[in-house]
Amino acid sequence: MRKLFIADRPIELADDKPIALTFQAIDIADINNRKANTTNQFKVPDTRSNRMAIEFADNILTETTFPYKRKAGRYIQNGVEIFVNCPTYIDSIEGRFINMQLVSGNASFIDSIDGSIQDLPLTDLDHLYYIDNILQLNDANDNLIYPIIDFGNLVTEGSTVNVKFLRPAIYVSYLMQLIADEIGYTFNYSYLPPEAFDIFSRMVLPNVNDKLEPPDGLAEQFKFSAKKPVNQVNNNDDWFKVTFSDGGASMDNEGGYFDTANSCYVFRRNCVMKFTFKATVQSNSENPQKVTVGFAKNTILNLFTTTETYASNDDNVEIQLESDYMSFVAGDKISVWAKREFPFITFQKKTRVMAGATFGNELGEAAYNSVISISKGLPDIQKKDLVMYFMRFFALIPISNSSNQVDFIPFSTLYENKPKARDWSGKIVNPDQHNKYFTFGSYGQNNWFKYKEDETVPDGLGDGNLTIGNENLDKDKTIITAPFAASEEHIKVGGNTVAFIDKLVTEDDKTEFKTKVEPRILTVYPLTATITFTDGARTLTSNKVLASSFLTGNLSFQYAVDHFYDKLSLMMNNLKRIVVPMLLTQNDIQEFDHTIPVYIKYYQSFFFVNKISNWIAGKICSVELVKLNFDLTENVPPVIDPPARYSFDLYRNNDSQLACSMNGGTEVKTKFWAGETPIILGTALFQDENLFFKAVPGYYSDGEKYYQVDADGEVALIDTCVFISAIPIVFSPYYVTPYSTLTMSDAPAPYNQIGSTYCYKNPKTGHYVFSLFFKLSGIGEGPNSYYEKNAILGNQPNGVETFGKARIARLGDPAFYPPATIQLNGTGNGKTIKGYIDTQGWIWINYSDAKAITGYKSSNPYAYMMRLYNLDYSSEFTNQGRVV
Repeated sequence: MRKLFIADRPIELADDKPIALTFQAIDIADINNRKANTTNQFKVPDTRSNRMAIEFADNILTETTFPYKRKAGRYIQNGVEIFVNCPTYIDSIEGRFINMQLVSGNASFIDSIDGSIQDLPLTDLDHLYYIDNILQLNDANDNLIYPIIDFGNLVTEGSTVNVKFLRPAIYVSYLMQLIADEIGYTFNYSYLPPEAFDIFSRMVLPNVNDKLEPPDGLAEQFKFSAKKPVNQVNNNDDWFKVTFSDGGASMDNEGGYFDTANSCYVFRRNCVMKFTFKATVQSNSENPQKVTVGFAKNTILNLFTTTETYASNDDNVEIQLESDYMSFVAGDKISVWAKREFPFITFQKKTRVMAGATFGNELGEAAYNSVISISKGLPDIQKKDLVMYFMRFFALIPISNSSNQVDFIPFSTLYENKPKARDWSGKIVNPDQHNKYFTFGSYGQNNWFKYKEDETVPDGLGDGNLTIGNENLDKDKTIITAPFAASEEHIKVGGNTVAFIDKLVTEDDKTEFKTKVEPRILTVYPLTATITFTDGARTLTSNKVLASSFLTGNLSFQYAVDHFYDKLSLMMNNLKRIVVPMLLTQNDIQEFDHTIPVYIKYYQSFFFVNKISNWIAGKICSVELVKLNFDLTENVPPVIDPPARYSFDLYRNNDSQLACSMNGGTEVKTKFWAGETPIILGTALFQDENLFFKAVPGYYSDGEKYYQVDADGEVALIDTCVFISAIPIVFSPYYVTPYSTLTMSDAPAPYNQIGSTYCYKNPKTGHYVFSLFFKLSGIGEGPNSYYEKNAILGNQPNGVETFGKARIARLGDPAFYPPATIQLNGTGNGKTIKGYIDTQGWIWINYSDAKAITGYKSSNPYAYMMRLYNLDYSSEFTNQGRVV
């Protein structure tokens, strides 16, 4: 049964229009990108209900935006949610059908990332660029820091650093957190190997712009409306202050205010600003005389910008004045002054400044001791490019779930998950007719990982090369290019390695950040030395100092290739790719994990599932597999066969008690009874510490009567029993020497739920070797009493008896196993009995052998332990046990 919801609205589906699913997280053919799970473009009938669900978008006159917005979709099949909270696209309406498509997995979060990292909310980090704040930020080492970077003038000897040549840097991890918050996701880094997480946690983006800039909106804090001078006359003084009326809009804000009484602008905060003045002037002389106008800071003695013109009685001359950008501090007062020169002292010095002129200001770049913007100091790269660089550098596979959590999984996890591999051997259709390929994607013999070119950086610095030994490929390919340039390193500040970014230029004894460079990414590390910081006026020391690095900080792509792409390199060398038709069940799809390989017995190999294409329940789909190659120099335990699911039969006996049960990740809660007849619950499938339920037909006994259960769960009383269900023995791919005996109560869940038995712990893998029990019933009280009934497989509270032959089940096809010796140990003395495994995987214990066991009197006469030994091709059955 299929159900589809779009924006929580049910959609009617057509029975003859299938929804085919494709699953992919990363395409090995193109490691530059990440992929997503999708459906085909499917058709739903153009019913009134469906038209209503899409807000009648089929009506040409409608103004709905439904087809143009990303709507959350949910697809359910046979009660299982396959796609949850995934983007749904309404493509078109053709005839009597609506064309739709669902996209899930990585597309949901990758496509949500949009815009530049400069757009991230970083105003909380804006601060006063001042020596005290710089040291406080380094001391806190939280989100924003001032690492020591050599921009071109850092001293080699000594340990003094001028803070005016430091620039802020922001942690990449903080930017990633802001990106995740913005799109409503949680990024999980717990799967990163320690060396990768260490690098990631120290990555920073430094400000490498030519200038520091004030935050947006800061200009409004300083801006004042143009003030109009009064029509004023000066008679005697050389210089006179130009006064202003109240004709302009009043100004009083956070940055400063205009003092009308004293005709000056007063700063409340530090900033960089320029001033402008425009006026019309007149002289009372018949001949044009020179008139000078200028700006003064605090007093007339601090004139910093002047201009001059010539005016007379007949000429009203316009004069304009504009200062350079200058640094001002809180409390500075800026005013306009004017004067006129006369050739003879006896003449009256009369100068008129006409009404209607203006006095204004304009905020400039940030400077030392002023507020700076952090977002404007970031490179203008896309948020998505930053996230992709992170995933590409560390070779990560993003896996997103319905809870909007993205797990970043290293590619090497595929190899680490080999013991968890799914056995898909029996799911292939016609295994001898597959397509096999020896090249894949656009790789070359030399596959280059490159940093962005920068004229100030040597060519090839920080690049890496993944080589593939296939002479039929192109010689060189660039497969990854970072949005950042690499950085050199210098030995500075008392012999410490720091990153070098060639920014500073000295001209006319003035040193400025002028050289254009590409965006950079660095790592930081703490210095152990005490550093002296100065701004020219003050000096402070600190022992909490962060230095910068690039190559020594393991940011070269060659380091990434060697440490994070080593498993991909194994796959791509001696590449084997096959595309096979498979019949996958819904359970296979539900349990599918991109990071867990599959085993194909036909090829005796493990594979990465690169893509599952066009899966429909009950239909054959196409599966693209890439063989996992292994480094034979590594100490890899021998693999006998792949991991598989293993069953525990669950049923009730006559006393309505559970005969055998086990709790895994999912607790089984199912009704056992049909009237007064005990029935089989089915088989609990144990895999990856999760419990799955599957009903199975078979023959069962409650200790007195025999029952047969068919595939529908119907129970029938029968006279004889062909075979009796029993507890299975659990196998796993590796052998191991038994480590130490412990009771199951000491083992972790769910192993401690099986019963009071023993197991062995594998010290290398942490897995357990189970020991199963026999119980004997009906043993007489005398010392010569004989076993009178039947051996009972244990862990059953009331002892369900076995009749004829006991068999222990294992799913899979272990037909190659030879007969095995099963040792039955009693308390005090024991008996070795014979058993064997048939072609169906059952272990048979001969009834006559079991009956020949001699009973005896002891404190626990019923406890006999059965242990399986080394069921491989060898003849030694005494030292090794199967690992669970």
